[in-house]
Amino acid sequence: MVIALLAAIVFLVTSNSTVHGLSCAPPKSAIDEFNKSEYVFKGKVADKRNTKSIEGTLVQFQVQQIWKGPEPVAETIELYESNMWLEFENNTEYLIYASTDLDGKLRGNLCGRSQTWERAKGDVASFGKEGVLVQASEGLGGLSGWVKAILGAVIVLGLAAAWRFGSRRN
Repeated sequence: MVIALLAAIVFLVTSNSTVHGLSCAPPKSAIDEFNKSEYVFKGKVADKRNTKSIEGTLVQFQVQQIWKGPEPVAETIELYESNMWLEFENNTEYLIYASTDLDGKLRGNLCGRSQTWERAKGDVASFGKEGVLVQASEGLGGLSGWVKAILGAVIVLGLAAAWRFGSRRN
């Protein structure tokens, strides 16, 4: 028993392998990560805000292309950086795999495949479908078709009512 204990001590002292307390298992395949995620999108970092809480940094992405996510497609998506092994840089494009946590906050998947767009382009081929291109809106462009139609109808009815009441007075 003493020999076994000495052998264990010698092994521990002479071992030169590095062990990290916080490390990830080998990454999942792109399609497995895609299927696991609620959101998969290509986005450019537009803003980063430190929330000064345990939540960490809130990152806002300008969405450029989306494969999975909210309906209707959002032009911007915010997620917390706190549980990722990736620190986002402003004005850099990324492929993001994310899901909501128990509190309903969107977070990048822990030990997931989120990475810069340049490194992630190969993942997209395995998705088996085209992503929806998202164009940045200007003015009313970000409103859905129904909202635009209702807004237009309200304006037309308002103008018609104003004209009708205005012509009665003359």
